[in-house]
Amino acid sequence: MKNSNENHLVQVNLPKKQIKFTPGSASDVAVATTVGATVGGAVAGPPGAAVGAGVGAVAGYIFGTGNGNGRQNEFKW
Repeated sequence: MKNSNENHLVQVNLPKKQIKFTPGSASDVAVATTVGATVGGAVAGPPGAAVGAGVGAVAGYIFGTGNGNGRQNEFKW
């Protein structure tokens, strides 16, 4: 993980995983929340966990509701 105070950016290296979504399903939200928690754990510490939870909530909304521009059924990181 690299933290650049100059640019206010945080880079997190996560293990390669592949998650497939069925758009609009309730499980999308649960999986996205797990993704958020993974990001939070990688950033580390309570602030990181909060950021991760936010990422999970946004991803859950996008995948779970079918909203979002250019949304795909599969994403990789």
